Amino acid sequence: MGRELCNPSATQRNQPVRSAFTILELAVSIGIVMILMGLLLPSLRQARKSARATLSTVTIADHAKALQAYANDFRGVFPFTPGHPVTSSQAWWRIMARSGHVTGSSAAVDPEGNRAYGNVGYALSIADVYSPELMTPGKTIEYSSAKASPQRWDSMFAPSAKAIIFRFWVAKSDGTSDFWCCAPGDNALPGEIAFGDGSAGVYRWGELLVNGVPTTVENSIGYPVVSTWYGLRGRDRN
Repeated sequence: MGRELCNPSATQRNQPVRSAFTILELAVSIGIVMILMGLLLPSLRQARKSARATLSTVTIADHAKALQAYANDFRGVFPFTPGHPVTSSQAWWRIMARSGHVTGSSAAVDPEGNRAYGNVGYALSIADVYSPELMTPGKTIEYSSAKASPQRWDSMFAPSAKAIIFRFWVAKSDGTSDFWCCAPGDNALPGEIAFGDGSAGVYRWGELLVNGVPTTVENSIGYPVVSTWYGLRGRDRN
């Protein structure tokens, strides 16, 4: 027994010998990790983009509900300010912040917009603050002469088809921003849209043409969502 304990061939010869990674094995392992990262990163970026789009859609749907609550509290009238309809359509959140229907911070109203271009990017449809009679073909007036006027929620002809608030400023992948409407073809940008029935989604402007008919514009009236023909009596989708 004593000789067996002192004999390395009896105790050590059969033990496995540990070896470190070779340079080649390490390089192969790093290469595999890099390939996996290359495959996963696009998916992660897409997932992040989808999550942001979902959050923004929920946000604009909440604003649509807040608009209805405001109208219910103010005799059915959308928030508006005297002056040009475009100015009025972009002032909605300030009016509702004063009334307590939205949080009084622009960053709270539109976190994505503030981060992307430093402002609230949501606007009301001109139809919410402009007479439908002046949004009828042949009866429009010169753009510079247009004046906002109170419009009532219950005058909406088709709430499920009429957009009431939309993403006016849309952030682009290069860090700049542009108008949602109405760039041609592949240059059209997707943006969040909320309708009078509370539904919301992400659309390009060309997807919101009634029966797919291209828009005809007269004195800046007739753009889909932005200044829909016939105002609140009109439609932005089938």
